Amino acid sequence: MQNMKFIDRICFRNEMNMQRENMKKLLLITDMYPDESNPVSGIFVKQQALELAKYYDIKIIATAMVDISDFVVGSDTKEDIDVQYIYSPMNKQSYFLSIFHYFRDVIPTVKSTIENWNPDIIHVHDCRHIPELFCLRSLFNSIRKPTYLTMHNNKTHPSKIRSSLTKVLYNFTLSGSYSNWTHVFTVNERLKKEISPFCDEKHITVLKNGISEIQATNTHFVETVLKRLRSDAYRLISVGNLIREKGFDLLLKAVRKLKDKNHNMQLVILGSGNEYHYLVELSHDLGLDNDVMFIPRQTNDEVRNLYPHFHCFVLPSYSETFGIVYIEAMYAGLPTIGVKGQGIDGTIIDGDNGILVEPENDDSLVEKLEFLIINPEEAKRIADNGKTLVIHEYMLDKIMKKVISEYERN
Repeated sequence: MQNMKFIDRICFRNEMNMQRENMKKLLLITDMYPDESNPVSGIFVKQQALELAKYYDIKIIATAMVDISDFVVGSDTKEDIDVQYIYSPMNKQSYFLSIFHYFRDVIPTVKSTIENWNPDIIHVHDCRHIPELFCLRSLFNSIRKPTYLTMHNNKTHPSKIRSSLTKVLYNFTLSGSYSNWTHVFTVNERLKKEISPFCDEKHITVLKNGISEIQATNTHFVETVLKRLRSDAYRLISVGNLIREKGFDLLLKAVRKLKDKNHNMQLVILGSGNEYHYLVELSHDLGLDNDVMFIPRQTNDEVRNLYPHFHCFVLPSYSETFGIVYIEAMYAGLPTIGVKGQGIDGTIIDGDNGILVEPENDDSLVEKLEFLIINPEEAKRIADNGKTLVIHEYMLDKIMKKVISEYERN
């Protein structure tokens, strides 16, 4: 029996290899891709890659600028996709100078892969134009390949830089980073406006991130969390990196105020980051030790299987380009709370398919949460509308067909 299973696996792999021979080759380059140290970061890029792998032979080069003294290269093959990881030193004096490390450490590997593997299409997923896009665009200008870009953020846009000299340097590199792409996708209108001075708008498409269906399972992790949930409490869940901009401190203060108004609250915060100790201390100072659970980041499947056991999802992030977690929560049937003016604004229509609160305002959070608590029928209507929206407009297979359509146009 074991020999038969082994033979079946060999036959399946041979069949897959034969299929790949007839597929176009797609090289994905990204500075946001899950690895062993962070299996959640960039999960939406991985999910897109898995969907595209149904139609293309894919290789992935995943890069990261980290606090190391020399660059490190590793490789892995998961779900039949070859992934090459390149960790390059971040310049501690000036992030701008990381350009030199990127040219030295990353560009030779990208160039070698292009020369040896000869992809038909190159697609870059990125969240900053320095050093990645500036360096890659310089390389791509010398090759004749269709090149596509998905902008998830622009953390190095000059408007976000304080130093006058650095701002001048960043401005200088913008045109070199955003021009000459075959097509550019952005996850929201704001990013489209930021890069449109350097890229013809007819070659820019706003394309939101999408999600895949998920199989409902109760893992050991899920069962462990469920045992700690109170059946008599209004249960909130929030997911994200524990950094100040996510607004978890505002959420803790809102829970305290709701408890002071005699609402029985329980909050689960899922994530890891440098604000962890501060948030735990704040929770203690607010007297919420028995009402708040902090859980380190988990796999995407684990998190999504938790959602149905809560009454509401809330992430009061005031620096969010899109936020795939909102979409996942809406798909799970939860009334979902985001922030006005952020990336999810426009997807969430306040009071219709979700709730929007004022940025950096815990009183606004309290008002909207209390509305959901005391109006369960309205909460259900909002949740149902949110789920319907996601099913119709944010499922990954439908969104990736738009990307494929652009690929095949050229």
